[in-house]
Amino acid sequence: MTILVGDNSLEVGQLYREKLVENGLNVILSEKNGQTILDDIAKYQPDAVLIDAFMPYFDAVSVMKKTKELSINKTPQFYVMSSLDNEMIEKEVMQSGATYYLLKPFDLSILADRLKKSSSVYADNNLIISDRSFDESLEVTV
Repeated sequence: MTILVGDNSLEVGQLYREKLVENGLNVILSEKNGQTILDDIAKYQPDAVLIDAFMPYFDAVSVMKKTKELSINKTPQFYVMSSLDNEMIEKEVMQSGATYYLLKPFDLSILADRLKKSSSVYADNNLIISDRSFDESLEVTV
């Protein structure tokens, strides 16, 4: 499974890559920028995308909507993360097509397990899995 991580910073992106690769995932780092992430989705066609809810140029909701306009073989799963525990934002993100809304900080090993499990279940491009109890289990420090 290939995951595009929308953060190439040393502090966050590199840490995410290291932990996800340790868990058997292929990771592509992209700049934390909605337009760049959209370009990289078209270029690499990842199975999943891990992005912040709020980014320069396009936020996560816009990226998910614009992805549907791309000429790609399949729509990736979106894992949207935020430090804001706000039900309205979470609802909008989930209704826009996210697979999960993750509250920072979260345990990357749990995320890797969820990515691997959902990739084997994710046969339909329109499937959305929303599990509030999962979100709460991710409220653990890295």
